[in-house]
Amino acid sequence: MRKYLLFSLAIIASIQVVHAQPVLTAANFNPVIGEQFYGYTADTAGVTYGLTGAAVTWNYAFLHDISSDTVTYMSCAATPYCDSFPASNIAWFATPGYGYGITTSGIFVEVGSYIAGSIDLHFRNYVNIAYPFTYGNVRTDTAYATQYAIYPNYYRIIDSFFGDGYGTLILPTGTYSNVLRKHTAEVTADTAYYMGSYSVTLYRQDFYSWFDTGLHTSVLDITTDTAGSTATYVSHVSYSAHAPHLLGVNNSANSNTGLEVFPNPAGNIVHLKFTLDDPRQALITLEDMTGRIAATITGDEMNNGMNDIAIPVSGLPEGMYIVHLISSDKSVSQKIIVSR
Repeated sequence: MRKYLLFSLAIIASIQVVHAQPVLTAANFNPVIGEQFYGYTADTAGVTYGLTGAAVTWNYAFLHDISSDTVTYMSCAATPYCDSFPASNIAWFATPGYGYGITTSGIFVEVGSYIAGSIDLHFRNYVNIAYPFTYGNVRTDTAYATQYAIYPNYYRIIDSFFGDGYGTLILPTGTYSNVLRKHTAEVTADTAYYMGSYSVTLYRQDFYSWFDTGLHTSVLDITTDTAGSTATYVSHVSYSAHAPHLLGVNNSANSNTGLEVFPNPAGNIVHLKFTLDDPRQALITLEDMTGRIAATITGDEMNNGMNDIAIPVSGLPEGMYIVHLISSDKSVSQKIIVSR
């Protein structure tokens, strides 16, 4: 199921206590509106999911990147498809679409995803994590999903996850001590409708995800699969890091994104300069730090090529805000300060 969009969508983090096994809780794992992460997809050659148990060392320093993307967390209302997922209180964007979830003090569930013109996927009881969660914990759920594309597909998912290890993780980005690994086993019955008849396909996927304090997402994800094969194989490898341009306020053009925000701080009007290849699916939102939307600009107000958008902020309370720019070819978030 997650192969459609959700590789970046194991949306949880961890707390690190020195010399103690990590414990996942809502306070330190649930997604935070405004955060953004870089995700790196790696070559699967030579990759295995490694050992289970306590005080394990997992060495993946050899991973070779083949692509990268960003994941941006936002409020459901900041997305163009929130009406399809009205119960969602958190959303995220990663190329090519949006994901939606519900977070509480006891659980994080995914409720669906949307790829414009392609896939509209709705989940029921698709549990990502139940809190608290630590090494040795086990949970099993039955989830259901409906995918709307050219023809509808229906899924029944037996989803079991285990806290099967903790220890030290070595990645190309550095060494992470005291990480927790969650192993999720999914057995899916895929019922597809085509030309007036239904067919059922069974397949299994296993997701191995490592969590470290400071990241509200998995540090490393490895997926093994049986879809289309009689043997289990590694189908996906990715790892994450904070997007550095969200760690501070930038007064000038961001060379990685092409977004220029000025003046910053702003008292009356803030200008956004950027270039778009195709504005049809583009969206800009200005949100406060609670996720409340202060301004929205849709693609029909933008141009192909260079844009200079002025947003009035004179009526907003002073404080920190986040500008989200989302389009078919980029996802950018940047902090601004309103000050007088």
